[in-house]
Formats: sequence, C-alpha cells, structure tokens
Amino acid sequence: MRPSFIPRTRLIACPDCDLLQLPAHLSTGVSLCARCRAVLERPLAPAELPLALAVTASIALMLALSFPIVTLNVAPEPVRTTLPATVGALWAADMALLAVLLAVATIAAPALEILALLHVLTHLHAGTRAPLVAAALRMLDAIEEWNMTEVFVLGALVALVKLGDYAEVEYGIALWSLAALMVLLVGIGTWFDPRAAWRALDPRP
Repeated sequence: MRPSFIPRTRLIACPDCDLLQLPAHLSTGVSLCARCRAVLERPLAPAELPLALAVTASIALMLALSFPIVTLNVAPEPVRTTLPATVGALWAADMALLAVLLAVATIAAPALEILALLHVLTHLHAGTRAPLVAAALRMLDAIEEWNMTEVFVLGALVALVKLGDYAEVEYGIALWSLAALMVLLVGIGTWFDPRAAWRALDPRP
C-alpha cells in the first residue's frame, strides 16, 4: 500500500510546543493544539475593529514622530528634538548602535507593521483582493513570530534615559503617543489573525 502524505502547506506548527500537526477545527471554528491545547487558528473576526485600531495606530505613530520627545544637552544651549532628529544626532555623536536600535524600534518596525495591516484590513473590509496582499500577509506572519515592538520601544526609551547628561526624555505628546501605539499594536494582535485573513483572501487549498 502506498503511504499517504499530507501537504506541508496544510500543516501548522504550534506556537507554544512546536508540534507539527493538521489543524482540527471545533464547532466554534477555533483550532487547538492536540498536545498543549494552545490556539492554532481562530475564525476571521470582522475587520472593522482592527482596521480602526490600525488607523488610530498610524495617527499615534505620526504624532510620536512629529512632536519633540528628547531634549539634547548640547552647546551652546539644549535642543528639543523629535525621534527622527534624535536618531540623526545619535549617529553624528558616534552612537551608531543606539541610533540604529532607536530607528528600528520606534520608526521602521511599527511603520512597516501598520502599513501592512492597513493594506490587508482595507481589502478584507472591502471584500477584495489586491496586489501585494500576499506579501503583506507574509510580512505580518514573520513579524508575529518576532513581535516585540513594545519591548524594543521600552528598551529604546530606557536607553535614552540612561544617557543622563546627554539627553532628557520629555513627557509630552510624543511619549504618550508611543505608549498608545504599544497598546494599539497589542490590541490589533488580539483581534487580527493573519492565517484567517489569508484563508479569506486566498481560499485555495
């Protein structure tokens, strides 16, 4: 008798115990791991709430990048600067590692995640499929495995505080916008499942 094989594209690795398995959906549409009972898949929720959270997150990111967040103690007098300008100032001050960390954590990673979410959720809400949706879903799937944006943001802010005599963090609009951004990204991750979105946008087996 010839052995039967399960296509690799149908197998899912459990995010908690790494068991590779074929998902079995319950009556509620949720799929649980056969070993540790972690959630593998869940039904696609309406796109309105995560789309609204993504739009709000984009506004929070723009506010965080537009308003001063750091006061640099440089001669002849202190300078209030935004996050992008702070990255440039740290790079010019031979603090390349801190500059790259700050740029990736507070600018590049959140911006890419929000853009991909907006692209996918907009077409989910409209019920259409457009170019680059597959690429955006793959990006979100990769980000989900390494999603520590809030950890990076907190680490960058702690690093700025540690600069001591060189910089002071301002507790204003930009800082509160970053805090709101972290909460919004966590909320989006709770309500949005990239696998369910993939099945909805590309129903092929």
